[in-house]
Amino acid sequence: MAVGKKFVFVLCVALCVIMGIMTLNSLNTQVILEKYRTTVRQFSMLPVQKQQENCSSVQKYNDNGTADFMRVMATLHRERQDTLARACADWDKRQVGNEPIGNALFSKKYKFTACPIFKSGSSTFLRSMLEMEGVNQTPMKFDGLMAEGRKRRIAALPTAEKKQEIWDQYLNVILVRSPFERFVSAYTDKLVPSGRGYTYVYKPLSKKLRDQFISIRANVSERTATEEYATFEDFVNHLIRNQDGGRDHHWRSYEAWCSACNHGYDVIMKMETLSDDVRYVAELLGISPEHRNWFFPSSKPATDIHKTERFFETVPKNLSLTLYEMSKRDFDMFGYPKPNWLW
Repeated sequence: MAVGKKFVFVLCVALCVIMGIMTLNSLNTQVILEKYRTTVRQFSMLPVQKQQENCSSVQKYNDNGTADFMRVMATLHRERQDTLARACADWDKRQVGNEPIGNALFSKKYKFTACPIFKSGSSTFLRSMLEMEGVNQTPMKFDGLMAEGRKRRIAALPTAEKKQEIWDQYLNVILVRSPFERFVSAYTDKLVPSGRGYTYVYKPLSKKLRDQFISIRANVSERTATEEYATFEDFVNHLIRNQDGGRDHHWRSYEAWCSACNHGYDVIMKMETLSDDVRYVAELLGISPEHRNWFFPSSKPATDIHKTERFFETVPKNLSLTLYEMSKRDFDMFGYPKPNWLW
């Protein structure tokens, strides 16, 4: 970069940061400054012209309430990171690590990674990141998408040094939801005839679980039911009897998939606040309007606590409590309380 252009860029970023600082009166200054530094770090990897264009976008944080929104979200995400840190200290007696994780997808264009969790936005992350990288998805079937995704995982990078470099320099993101809601979503999508994922893979699995657990259903009358698929109680019995190593990807734990205590994440998105989290990440990364159309375009909260409770009402409470205890690490790491109906 030419010295003159570099000076212009540094001055521009400095002015942007100063303008942000001037509006931080009543909120946690250190938290907001950390997010400004994150944004500046992203700018430093762009061409000079793009850096200067994005610098003006930081100034726009002070217009139309965006600055207030970003400060509130920065504070919220710091609280989520603090919650994770406390859980890691409790569970592992350690601080949150900074190791790269091979599962994570990465976008060179916007300099971020995402650890995709099945039944928690993994398909949308994959499709949006492929679009950001200019991959034409129109002719692709599912297997083709998966193959393209494997090329864009941290694990595909050639050296340990390159993997750590990406992890250190990019914004690392994870998206979670209440663990019990995720179980219900997986069941209704994969194991019942009305589900979109009730395919040649999951239809026989559902029948297998039904045959395995029908004889121990709590309601004796259901032990002679003629349906050819698993009930939710059958599914819960399966989860209880299978630790992560024996579970399908769609109901494997967050810890098994993304091991947050080992790897750490800069932004912890949640399905319960998806719309705000999507806007926050898009602003931090400077995602273009074109690519925002792919980045969780229907970003309303995809949660229904009443639906989750209704499904668990069909399960003996002792089974639900056992599943909660098995899943408690995921609940604790991401600040999800024990459901009221389990007390």
